[in-house]
Amino acid sequence: MSCEHFLYSPETAFGTWVTPARGIPVESAGLTGGREVIDLGVTGSCRAPYLHVLGAKALAFNLVTPWWNSHIGSILKTFLRDTATTGGGDPYTHGFVPDDTTGLLGISIQQHFNGTLAQNTLSAVASSWTIAAAVKEQVRLTFAFIAKDEARVGEDWEYGGGASPSLVANPGSLYPAIARPLMFYDATLTVSGTPSYNDTTNVISVSGGLAYAKALSCEIALNNNVDADGFGLTNDPTVKEVWPQAREVTVTFEMSWTDYSTTLYDAARAGTAMAFQLDLVGTGDDEGHVIVPSVFFNPMELPPISGDKAKRTVTLTGRAQYDSVTGQSFNAWIKSPEATI
Repeated sequence: MSCEHFLYSPETAFGTWVTPARGIPVESAGLTGGREVIDLGVTGSCRAPYLHVLGAKALAFNLVTPWWNSHIGSILKTFLRDTATTGGGDPYTHGFVPDDTTGLLGISIQQHFNGTLAQNTLSAVASSWTIAAAVKEQVRLTFAFIAKDEARVGEDWEYGGGASPSLVANPGSLYPAIARPLMFYDATLTVSGTPSYNDTTNVISVSGGLAYAKALSCEIALNNNVDADGFGLTNDPTVKEVWPQAREVTVTFEMSWTDYSTTLYDAARAGTAMAFQLDLVGTGDDEGHVIVPSVFFNPMELPPISGDKAKRTVTLTGRAQYDSVTGQSFNAWIKSPEATI
């Protein structure tokens, strides 16, 4: 038997550990990678390998979690760097838009395997973030991180930073109050409409548009296309920098043919970009919103006719582009009891 925990804190500088002060229940959280092995193909050993040498330390961390209302915003702010918090009390509104004038930050992670064994991960920087909603399920968030270093609690870091920090005591106290996550029945999916941006709250509002109640699934993926090959000629096998390249945001959703509007069909075939909005409003203070103000949907075809009479569905895929009206290409905002994220 084991009692496992995922604990973390946002960092303020790459390569600088911050003691985890937040916890969330997760579906999975795991580290992959490690020291690469370099084969020395040289003479002197006949057909036997001559020598193997440890090389670069390339690390990836993957996190899958339901969308909890609390403790998610502090992850989002590490890669959606322009953050605004408004409201005089519970609930607070936290708005996020990308700030491409600054680099990405990471989170310090501690995975508890039991009461004595834990692993620390330093400066896990989000390479991608995916929001997935499907009927009859909770809304899932998947984060793919590139990390600088990892070490078992008490073991030395390999980047030369001394001993890996000790086990965080009483991890259960770092969790938010128990509440259900955002669910499929909390969702409203809207396409088209007129977006406007409030740069005080960092919130994009969309007026008008058409809600599609028979959407079966939706996925919004933000990819920072991080260059993880940031190693240097120095006494350090870990990455020295994690460089964000061109950001890509894709929107994919499937809907019943009976809910399909030729407005989408005509706009996609004409190359007309439209606003897209996923609103998740749960119980109490639970809210999560994702707005892509200008989505260029791939031209589509009508579904084929068939003699089996099975329910017809259509899948739409689009890519975000810069919206000249709002000056943005992506926006997320949440309502939360947290005054500080």
